[in-house]
Amino acid sequence: MNDNKFTENQYVTLRNLLSHQSGIIDPEDSFMELNSNVGIPSIVDLLKGHTPYCKVPIQVNYEPKSDFQYSDAGYCIIQLLIEDATGKPFEDIIDELIFQPLQMHNSSLAMTISEEKNDNFSCGHKKCGELADGKYAIYPYQAASGLWTTPSDLSILVIELINSLKGKSKIGLSVSKAKEIITSQGCKEWTGLGGV
Repeated sequence: MNDNKFTENQYVTLRNLLSHQSGIIDPEDSFMELNSNVGIPSIVDLLKGHTPYCKVPIQVNYEPKSDFQYSDAGYCIIQLLIEDATGKPFEDIIDELIFQPLQMHNSSLAMTISEEKNDNFSCGHKKCGELADGKYAIYPYQAASGLWTTPSDLSILVIELINSLKGKSKIGLSVSKAKEIITSQGCKEWTGLGGV
């Protein structure tokens, strides 16, 4: 991702990416479900537009912090940043720093689901209540669309945030950082870190 006229006055920051206010708009017809015939792309190739999942390079399309645009590409950039900074795969970092310490044993960023675990995943349904085509969808970009979890595990994460606000975090989240997570960010008062 290169600087352009939209980043002359405002650089893209991690906070912009986390709150979907980075200036990045996902290209049309991009970031679809995993195609087993194509396989899993590298995040670098994806962001450069070298895959069927994203056929054009990701770029800043408007001045950061000036608007909200939900962006899978922004979360792919976050994933790459975390992997580059730690030298570890994204799923390993999340498992090590979040899932294991919080005992979220039914949460995963796996891009394949084994037959023995297959029955533990619920099926998708349409608005009318009809079963969606296929049992579930897997996406090849973990930070953007890769979390598989349960309501119980998700509640563990919410309880961790509440405890962090009280200064009782199990994973080292400070009170000030916990407050930032629940505080509105940027140009939209309803947008926080992690989206909406």
